[in-house]
Amino acid sequence: MIIRASGKLLQTNKKWSHLKQSQKNLIYKVAQAEYDKYIANKPVPPRSHKNDMIIDAVYAAIETKEIWIPYGEVKQALNKFIDRQNRKQFPQNKPDKPDEN
Repeated sequence: MIIRASGKLLQTNKKWSHLKQSQKNLIYKVAQAEYDKYIANKPVPPRSHKNDMIIDAVYAAIETKEIWIPYGEVKQALNKFIDRQNRKQFPQNKPDKPDEN
């Protein structure tokens, strides 16, 4: 579905995959900066509702750049991004399995 807002055409059913690579890179760059800012203040990985704080800040930057994408699409993509960053920053040390010989 396409609507006109502020003299521009907006596709209301846009998906993350419909964004240009340069737009995705911009969003990831802002997300990385917000994630780093969060980690600098609190040395623990963000979980669920803290993810929303990061996502809200990133979505505000997306709106200022006039990139139109539904919030749900951004939230889904950035939750995956934050989970990846958490695994990199805070690796889980799993104990080795004993030999079963």
